[in-house]
Amino acid sequence: MNYIELSKKKLENISITLAVQISKDYIPDCVFFIARGGLLIGQVISDHFSCSLYSVKAFRKGGRLKRVASKFLKYVPKNIKRKMREREMNSAIHEHHVERHVKLLEIVPTTCSRILVVDDSVDTGASVFQVKELLMQHFDGAEVRIAAINVFTKSEKTIHTDYFIYKDTMIMTPASADSSEHEEFLHLWNNYAKQRAISI
Repeated sequence: MNYIELSKKKLENISITLAVQISKDYIPDCVFFIARGGLLIGQVISDHFSCSLYSVKAFRKGGRLKRVASKFLKYVPKNIKRKMREREMNSAIHEHHVERHVKLLEIVPTTCSRILVVDDSVDTGASVFQVKELLMQHFDGAEVRIAAINVFTKSEKTIHTDYFIYKDTMIMTPASADSSEHEEFLHLWNNYAKQRAISI
C-alpha cells in the first residue's frame, strides 16, 4: 500500500489541485469539512471558490480509545506505524463499527444549494455517507458532492467520492497526531474553533 506524508504546504498545494479538478464541473456555494482533519483542505477549497466554510463532526464508538492511543504513536518508529496502519486498513474492523454520530458544529444557513463535503481520506465511507445524509436533511433539495485527498476503493460500496487525488494510499497530514506539524495544526484548529464558538 502506498504511503505519503504531506506537509502543510504540500497539503495546501494538493488542495488547490483538487479545487481546480472540482471547478471543471461543479461550483459549490458552501463547503463543509469533516472536523478536524479536513480543516486545511476546506479552507483552501472554500477560498478558491470564494464561498462559506462550515464544520461538521463525525465520530464512532471507540474513537476516544483511538485518540488516547494516538498520543503514544509519535514515539513508535515510522515503519512500524505504517505496518500497523496498513494492517488496520486491510482488516474488517471498521466494517463492524459503521454507525457514526454526526452533528453540525456551528450555526449554518439553510440557503446552501450546492454543497461540497471535504475530508482528508475516505476510508470506509461510513462517516462521509452519514454526513451527506445529515446535510441533505438540513438543506432540503441541495446537491451534495464529496471531495477528498485520498479515497480507498472499498469505500465505493458505501458512497461515491466525486473528486480525489490519490487512491488506496495511506496519508499523513498535519492533522495526524504524529506529524511534526501537529502542534501548528492544533493552533490553526483552535483559532478556527474560537472564531466560530465551537466546543468539541
